[in-house]
Parts: sequence; structure tokens; C-alpha cells
Amino acid sequence: MTSTFLHGDNAIPADEMIDADAPTCENCDQRMWLCRVETKVRAEGTTSRKEYECKICGDSRTVVLQRDLQLT
Repeated sequence: MTSTFLHGDNAIPADEMIDADAPTCENCDQRMWLCRVETKVRAEGTTSRKEYECKICGDSRTVVLQRDLQLT
């Protein structure tokens, strides 16, 4: 876990790191840039839609993550 810039004592959980899982471009094998994040929170859980773009060749990719709500 990494720490925040201004608050070294507050760690950022791995699931809250936005660009920790950026995909590589299939065309030029470079790491893609995160362009947009859309998160929807519902009673059933959360759905995150991340749009990535390659700055070298212009290819784009959308990654959708769905997490079910777990009550403890």
C-alpha cells in the first residue's frame, strides 16, 4: 500500500488506486492512460467503468468491474 502525498500516515488501499491496473495496448505494447472513471453505487454493489487510451497509437479500451455488496 502506498501513502497519500500530503498525509504520509494515511495509506491508500489497493482497490482505491485508480491506475494500478492499467492495461497494455494490444497494438504497440505500451501502458495505456486512464482517461475516464465512472462509478455507480447501488444496493447490490458497485460498478466501475474505466476508459483507457493509448497515447502512442490512439487505441482505446473500456474495462468494467462489478463488485457485489458484502454485508458482514
